[in-house]
Amino acid sequence: MKHLGDAIQELVTTLLSRTSAVQSETSEYFRVDQATISNESVLRQIVSINKELLAAGLGSVSLFGEVAGEFDLNAVSFAEIDQEILSIIFNKSAVEQSVFVTSTGFLSALQAGLKMREVVWVALDFAPFSTFAMLVTPWGGPTGKEAPDQGDLLSPRKLVRDHTHRKTPSAIDPWLLARPPERSSALFVDWQRIAVERLSFCLPFEIVGDPVEQQIVLKGPRSQSIVVSSIKEPNPTLFDLLTEAATWVYCGSRDAETRFTVLNYHLSLDWKSGAVWPDGLRVVLPASLVAAKEAFAFHLQDKSKDALKSLADLRKSLQDDVTKTQQASRELVSTLWRDFAIAAGVLALRYLPGAANIPPVWLKIVTLSSAALLLISIVLALWSNYRFNSSAKKTREDWRTRIYGFIDIQEWQKLVDKPLSQALATYRCVAGVVAIMYVGIISYLVHLSGVDLCGTIEKLKGLIWP
Repeated sequence: MKHLGDAIQELVTTLLSRTSAVQSETSEYFRVDQATISNESVLRQIVSINKELLAAGLGSVSLFGEVAGEFDLNAVSFAEIDQEILSIIFNKSAVEQSVFVTSTGFLSALQAGLKMREVVWVALDFAPFSTFAMLVTPWGGPTGKEAPDQGDLLSPRKLVRDHTHRKTPSAIDPWLLARPPERSSALFVDWQRIAVERLSFCLPFEIVGDPVEQQIVLKGPRSQSIVVSSIKEPNPTLFDLLTEAATWVYCGSRDAETRFTVLNYHLSLDWKSGAVWPDGLRVVLPASLVAAKEAFAFHLQDKSKDALKSLADLRKSLQDDVTKTQQASRELVSTLWRDFAIAAGVLALRYLPGAANIPPVWLKIVTLSSAALLLISIVLALWSNYRFNSSAKKTREDWRTRIYGFIDIQEWQKLVDKPLSQALATYRCVAGVVAIMYVGIISYLVHLSGVDLCGTIEKLKGLIWP
């Protein structure tokens, strides 16, 4: 496959030898317009490349004449195209990797924010390199990304106030180097030069101006407007500094905003008057980055103290909830014995000497009242405990999202859900047994009163649903 890329480059060089010939490339095609074919060997080369592209499933070649229109590559002769102004179009197929013929096409697509696949093939001879978003390799390289996925990084546009709407990239991972090439190449140098510009616009607090002239504003005690100067020559030192700083800021996505703010603060303190952006970063960024890392470490220490205090509060609140659940179980049992004493008094009233002198209607009223009292008692107890548990559960869910977001779901289940589940399981078991006993004694009292409970229920059904 590599020889196919070399063959295409050789053909493109030949076609562009005509001074009027122009090239253009997108993610869907590469084309050379205003070209001529000087001899039959070039035509045979085009036909051969077309067959190889079709066989590899990478695309096809189309040949158009300014006068004659499209030619059939399977039947065209050199006599038909001799002296014809031609357009040669390499149509790209939809494959697993992004495919480019020229470095210009690849870098232009990257600068335009085109979403690349995990692997990019460029038809040049160079040492492969990878960024956080993709592996860039010559044709015939791997079709899968070798470096581990870094996950979604925070978009710089969420942190940088870019009033030009075009300087700050929407994604930073295509410009963060993950694995450098074994040797430098023209493609890597060009990519590195553009990466310096892109990364430099991911660090300031604000970019003001228009697309032609911009100024940088750093957020800090010495906020000032810094003139932006374009990068025309490769600068490996500045690239390494910017890569280190941008990686530190954006790879910690949870604390990216804090890192970004701290770095801006120290850059504004250290910035040299009269220096331009981003060239002035070579002098101030090393010391500012070290200071920002130290400040962030102190911030984490304070945050750890707050986290420990929050965990202590959570543990105390959890113990209170478990204690209240256990207390609810004990109160149910206590209420059971109190209400059963009332039921026992009613039963004793029926069998005491002289009970025959009590009018039956009064015994019936007392018995039914006792049954109603027991029913109301157990219903209120269960309902109040249910409301408390529901409210406590909703409160814990709010805590989980607003206060204890730093605890992952597995730790939360271990610290909170499991102990409470055990306490609630005990309570539900006790509540079930107590409820069954209440149903038994209430049913017995209703039976003693002489009320036909089943008949009464049927009458009520008839009244409600005639």
